Amino acid sequence: MKLRNYPTIVLFYLLFLTPLFTPIPAEAEQAVELPVVKHTLTPGEHLIDVLRTTYKVPNNLIFNEYLNLIKELNPELKNLNSLPDYQTILIPLTLPSKNKKYKVLIKDSKVVSIITTTSIPVQETTPPPAPAFEKRPLPQELDLIKLLKESLAPLVTESGATLQQEGFHTFPVLEGTQLLLDTSIYPKLQLKNNTIVIIDTKNQLSPDLKKVINAQWSNYTILSPDQDLKSILDLLFQEMGFFKLVKRGEPLVRGQEVLFKIEAEWIIYPESSLQKAFVINLVNSVEQKTPQPILRHLETLGVTLIEVERFTRAEAESSPEETFKGEEASVPAIPKITLSDKPAFIDSLLELAGQEYSKDMPISVYGRESTSPTLDITIDRTFIKEGKKYLICFQDTAPESLDLIVKQGFPLLRLTSQDDAATAIKKVLDFLGIKHHSPLTTIAAHNAPQGNNIWITIPSISFDRERKKILLTHLELPSALIGFLAGKGIDTIIYQ
Repeated sequence: MKLRNYPTIVLFYLLFLTPLFTPIPAEAEQAVELPVVKHTLTPGEHLIDVLRTTYKVPNNLIFNEYLNLIKELNPELKNLNSLPDYQTILIPLTLPSKNKKYKVLIKDSKVVSIITTTSIPVQETTPPPAPAFEKRPLPQELDLIKLLKESLAPLVTESGATLQQEGFHTFPVLEGTQLLLDTSIYPKLQLKNNTIVIIDTKNQLSPDLKKVINAQWSNYTILSPDQDLKSILDLLFQEMGFFKLVKRGEPLVRGQEVLFKIEAEWIIYPESSLQKAFVINLVNSVEQKTPQPILRHLETLGVTLIEVERFTRAEAESSPEETFKGEEASVPAIPKITLSDKPAFIDSLLELAGQEYSKDMPISVYGRESTSPTLDITIDRTFIKEGKKYLICFQDTAPESLDLIVKQGFPLLRLTSQDDAATAIKKVLDFLGIKHHSPLTTIAAHNAPQGNNIWITIPSISFDRERKKILLTHLELPSALIGFLAGKGIDTIIYQ
């Protein structure tokens, strides 16, 4: 580095310290009215599908706004994911404008009065303490140049920035002062908005020289490894000039039938269409890394996930290899069960539930008197549970005969031709006494107890069996998602 000072030059520094905070607005309550509609679920209809198809609500509003408000309007509904047929629900036709807090005041079948919290300006207030972000230093193996050339390379390319690591960079001549920096020691990142970032890789620039640069050249920024990583990335992303930058705000939702809800430190939309997105997270442990199958599938949805590792190589090597690499399990062949072959369909459900059963067993029905004749009725499937015989009938057995069986005290499940596949599955699981979840199953991409995550919501019927999850769906899932589910130990079955 060379600094040339001409004899006539005197540099003056004026440092002004001004409080940088915005007064916190007070909150006031205001009563407003929202139009609502009464909707009754028909058999096979699910709330998410109703909002999406009937009322044309976008996915991001369904999960971020509508479901919360529907819970407020229908407090008697304990689980919106499992609503019975013919359930009546109050559905709002609009949302409170730019209000995130609300509570129901009065409701009827056509309009709802709610109290919303709004902000009113105040003259003076004391700012709250800044949130205490974890200031974790960069691992020695991860320097700023490596960060730009590897983890953040897709963003650097997208922004049109250029990185110079050879030759000298000459600062613009200012009042006779000339400053040269060796970019092999102090790399330069040139951004499209004419901002120049000088990277002090080894923290060698003196504080006085940094003050000179900051005071004399307003479009120059200096980054050094002694700064907090989150602050460095905040500055970089803001200066890169993308269309939209979301910091720890609304999640990103992608997908049509299978939805991906992504929570992140930063979400960057480079274009006004919002179709393309970069998601950046700070990863503090191996367990927080996203599996490779999910990364690859997100790319097909226009999402590039960048994970900046803040754990050391030693920590990575001490973790299970498959967890660190995020490799997917071999993609298994997904079994299919078809209601058109009802015997095989029911047998598969019983086997998935781990229930032993018998086929085509005769059940003797006796008359009231000991001398009365007996009637043998062949039942399609029978099983013993807690010492009691349970019966499943799905063939064309005369209803009068089945009524006789019920009068004899046998628990009986009747499956009719009116039952679709999803209804038949839920009826069998209920008959077996197995708790299940439908119409949606949500799975976390990784098992980290804290931090950002990706939530995958699949239309399905799921239940647990001996610490193993069984997931039945009518969708043809992509191979990347199938591999991810297999890696999580989830057995997936497609029903038709």
